[in-house]
Formats: sequence, C-alpha cells, structure tokens
Amino acid sequence: KRPKLGGNNMLETKIMTMDDFGAEWKYVSNLEEIKRRIPNLKITLFTIPAYYDNELKLIDDKRYTDWIFKNRDWIEIASHGYHHNGKSAEYGSTETSKIMPSDGGHVEGKRTYEQQYEFMNKGLEELQRFMPNGVKGYKAPGNHMNSDTLKALESLNFQYYMFLDTIYLWDINTARQFKRFIPVHKSEHSPHIQTPWEYEHWFNIDYNNTKFMFVSEYIHEITRGRI
Repeated sequence: KRPKLGGNNMLETKIMTMDDFGAEWKYVSNLEEIKRRIPNLKITLFTIPAYYDNELKLIDDKRYTDWIFKNRDWIEIASHGYHHNGKSAEYGSTETSKIMPSDGGHVEGKRTYEQQYEFMNKGLEELQRFMPNGVKGYKAPGNHMNSDTLKALESLNFQYYMFLDTIYLWDINTARQFKRFIPVHKSEHSPHIQTPWEYEHWFNIDYNNTKFMFVSEYIHEITRGRI
C-alpha cells in the first residue's frame, strides 16, 4: 500500500489478492460478503483452472463462468498453477496431458521446463476467455518454483509473478528479466479467504479513503511513476 493523491484527500492505494480461487465454490460467498462490506473493492484472484479434487474444470462449471463474467468490474483473474496439487509424486508419463489428478499429485513448480510450460499454457488458454486483455500474472501453488518456472513464465509473456510478499516484474532491459521487484506491505493473515478470521480484519479498512487496484493496474501505475 502507498499513499496516492486524489482530489483534496490522500487516498491509500491497496491491492487485495486471494489464492486458490476455483478450489471450492462455497468460498465465493465470502467474496460476495467482502464486496458488500467494501463496495469499491477490486481484487486479483489467483485462479486454479482444473483443481485436482473437483469433478469439473473451472471453464466447464457454469456457476464459475457465469459469476466471473457478471463480476469482472471488480475481479481480476491471474494464474495459480493448473491442478494445484501439492503432494509429491512421480509422473507416470512425460506427457503432462496424460497426467490426471488421480496419479497421486504433482508439484507443478518442481517439474521440467517443458512440463511447466505445458501446464501454464493450458491454464492460460482456459483462463483468457475471462480476461479480454489477457492473463498477466502468476503465483506458484505453494510457492514451489525453480529456474524452469521463470523460463516458462518468460516464454508465455507473463508480466509478473508474485512470491510471498513480493511482486517480480518482467523487464526486457535487465539481464535477468524478472529481476525488478516491488515489495508489498502484507496486511492479511492468510492468502485465502476461506474462513472469517482470514478476512474479517479487511472490514477495518477505511474504504472511503482507499483506492483499490488490481495487481496489473498497480504495476502499470508504479512503473510509470504515478504511485
């Protein structure tokens, strides 16, 4: 969060995020409650396109697709892996398209470049239908990453990835193209909003004096020196 001049008042800029969107439908009601209590809320949802424990992929679940299209004025979709299965297991095949969630799990961010690229690309193809200007951000499931993760992110033209409390930006002018970073002041107790204790403190925000931004909007403004 950083102060931003708005009219005669100093508005505080905040970016709000949620992990694991798409895991369980019941948590959508928590988002709706937060929006009711914070009318000017904008939030970036790190989204799982094919959560390993669900029967339907997100794009095939009409509840999600209808809700996302209805609420795109205050939600932004970003990528959070493909299956988000954090259990360690061996692939039964090098072709990721043949790996199903029932194989015991896969830590996506600890795979080869080719495997991670395929997961990310498949997720992008499915999520971009919700984002006319493209899916711009990524957060690794469980923060599991390796050097091949960065190569895949670069190959797929992601603008940023978020790791813990830091946003790393793609910058063609640096030797390491995700070298530039923005530390974020973390105020949430958890990256999830599955139970009230994880988000009730948000209701203490003075939203009348707060400007909420999607992560992609925040990056756009801060890289141009406007924040």
